[in-house]
Amino acid sequence: MNAKLKLIYPTINLFLYDLRDGLGDSQDAINQRREKFWRRLPNGDRTLTESQNLEDREGSYIELLPKQYQPLPDANGYYYPVKLNDTYALQIDCSANPQGSKDAYAIAKLKESKQIIRDRHTSPATLGETWLIWGKLEHQNQDPSETAKECYRLFSNDSWQLEPTNRGTFKKAHLFEISRFSTPSVKADDRNHIIICLFPADYPESDLKRTIPELYRELMQFFSYYHKINWIYQTSRSVKQDLKKAAIAIQAKTNELPHRVLQKSIDLQQLQQDLTSTLTLFSVYASSLSTLEEYKYAIAVNLNNYNKRLTQFTPTDGDERSFLFAPFRDYALEKYQPQITTDYNSASASLTLLENTIKTLEGIVQLEQAKRDRNLNETIFIVSAGIGTASASASAIAGFAEQIIVNWFPPRETDPLSTGYLFGIYSFSLILSILVGLGFSGVMGLVMKFMAKIKNR
Repeated sequence: MNAKLKLIYPTINLFLYDLRDGLGDSQDAINQRREKFWRRLPNGDRTLTESQNLEDREGSYIELLPKQYQPLPDANGYYYPVKLNDTYALQIDCSANPQGSKDAYAIAKLKESKQIIRDRHTSPATLGETWLIWGKLEHQNQDPSETAKECYRLFSNDSWQLEPTNRGTFKKAHLFEISRFSTPSVKADDRNHIIICLFPADYPESDLKRTIPELYRELMQFFSYYHKINWIYQTSRSVKQDLKKAAIAIQAKTNELPHRVLQKSIDLQQLQQDLTSTLTLFSVYASSLSTLEEYKYAIAVNLNNYNKRLTQFTPTDGDERSFLFAPFRDYALEKYQPQITTDYNSASASLTLLENTIKTLEGIVQLEQAKRDRNLNETIFIVSAGIGTASASASAIAGFAEQIIVNWFPPRETDPLSTGYLFGIYSFSLILSILVGLGFSGVMGLVMKFMAKIKNR
């Protein structure tokens, strides 16, 4: 670290972004996120209760503490939580110089301030994080670019090159961004997002007091879109993988259909189970597809908001539009948004295929069920006809059966109508009636099969 490079009011900030609520989230899920967010502050449980009324207010920028700020324990700094629509944002500010001091301090002192913030912040933010270092140059001949590079050494010893894509201005202050989008010369991930803001040595104190709160507010809102766009895209990748796995299962079920249709004997129970599992798959798939569609619209809205905020940052020379913060917008427009749209359109085609599979399975089940119902009705008709014939012929058969029994087994003169004799006549009549009914049922069955063959020709 170059000890010769110093800053007046050297300050480091960490902006944390957490998802508050999303479409379809239950109240329990929202409450859990809320409690987790407030635990980032000292006495978070008490603060959570105190901020309830403020948090329930609607708006794009809601301050969540009655006194706006909560002091950072044992340090010159504070916590500043806000609600940005459906997002929680928390600013942790820590200065490296005593309060009120206008002396210049070595940039190395900011390392202690950075560690103070890290010690109080251990769990990663849901959406993302941005570090901001700002200060006022010690003298007019101090090189802003070299000073910015020294500030970056608080995070990494890697060198980085100044390019039009990673520098700009805000209210005459020099702005630098180090990210994987704006600074290809450094190895940085989405969470290693660093902003450096250096005010000229002759920047009026009165203007500085007005500019810093404005800078904080602008960056806090601006980077909520930045991190949300990144989070949406990364989360959509897991949804895409779920849809891809489901699409493979859909294709397998579709490939089985021709075999099912051509089977001579179909297991109706197994077919109904397959239909149930397919309907379940459809429900899960449709839900994931709906989530992907939500991400498609969400990334478009946040990109639009990001682009609107981008106009707040002007170029160094003041003559052309700034390249600062634009590389991320261009990257998101060229890759993130088209990729999610393509994934959604592709997955929608599989949903149509799954709908057709379900309709085919339902058709096969209905046909098989109708066939079984028809066979059952025919069986009932044949049996009913046999029973009716047997009942109708029972009286005639009874007399005929009595004559046969009398001829075969003449009754004794002493006991012509004994109980056993009468039971024999009744049993024989019943057997003859059943045989007549079965014979008629068989004939009706043959007639119906013959009629079915004629009908199918």
